[in-house]
Amino acid sequence: MKKLHHTATSNPAANTPKSEPPDTSTIGGRIKALRKKKGMSQEVLAGLLATDKSVISRWENGERVPTWEMAGQIANVFGVSPDYISFGSDHRDNNDYIYVGGLSFRETAVVRMIVDILRKDC
Repeated sequence: MKKLHHTATSNPAANTPKSEPPDTSTIGGRIKALRKKKGMSQEVLAGLLATDKSVISRWENGERVPTWEMAGQIANVFGVSPDYISFGSDHRDNNDYIYVGGLSFRETAVVRMIVDILRKDC
């Protein structure tokens, strides 16, 4: 009697290769990594940002980048700084960093002037 060798597994997921972690050297990769870390779908993130899933997909695939305002909204969703979203560095532990997110352009300019004055006095 001839023996049959069964090579396929009964678990279809076992035949699917594991996906590589997102490349966090890109804006899209950082957004994807943060989204995956939270267990969030593109649809959910799109809903939180009042945008479309296709926009999230384009960011994550490197076809587009979010505006600075949207980077701030993404940062708020994930609890990181807009600098982390945009540049991959998070200066919150750096004493030279002042987070001005949420301030208007004029308010940000005032903060910069104050910092410049203080630096000259030191």
